[in-house]
Amino acid sequence: MLNALKADDRFKVLADATYHAAETRDGLNIEGLAATDNGGLFIGFRGPLTDKNEALILELENPMATVEKGATPAFGELIRLDLGGRGVRSIERIGNEYLIVAGPYGKSTSDSPRFAIYKWNGSRKARPVHLKDIEPPDFHAEGIFEIAGKGQLYLLSDDGDDHFVCKEGKDSKKFTNDARKTFRGMAIDR
Repeated sequence: MLNALKADDRFKVLADATYHAAETRDGLNIEGLAATDNGGLFIGFRGPLTDKNEALILELENPMATVEKGATPAFGELIRLDLGGRGVRSIERIGNEYLIVAGPYGKSTSDSPRFAIYKWNGSRKARPVHLKDIEPPDFHAEGIFEIAGKGQLYLLSDDGDDHFVCKEGKDSKKFTNDARKTFRGMAIDR
């Protein structure tokens, strides 16, 4: 897929991003993937951000043929979304809309924009709608999903090196044994 992106001048910003570290403003970092209504996939980028601090989404129009038959990837136009200077951390199709978890392109700091949830209709001409900032501020949302009929969204936080909770219940202690690390989750009303 990278070769197909680099061969298409429409995606110069993505091709250039391959020369930068992933968790920098200009680095290539894919974090979101969601089915489209026409059998494609939206690929959501945590980075790079555009010169106007917009997040990027690209539709892969032929994912089945690309994966199963080795076809050349066919891409739609690059979509630029104003997510308040945030990159895509997760994108999920829920019903007829997409919910986007947006967050900092790099490691979250006190100067970074807060994690937030946006609603988007999937059209490249439509503006995403800011639904809410995520509380508490140290909740690093990386995934969102809905359980049908519950009327709630569920968020998962990737706490990385910032917050460790082991199965024995000890907080704020760094462990080298990944089996002892856990994550946080929360439900929010839709």
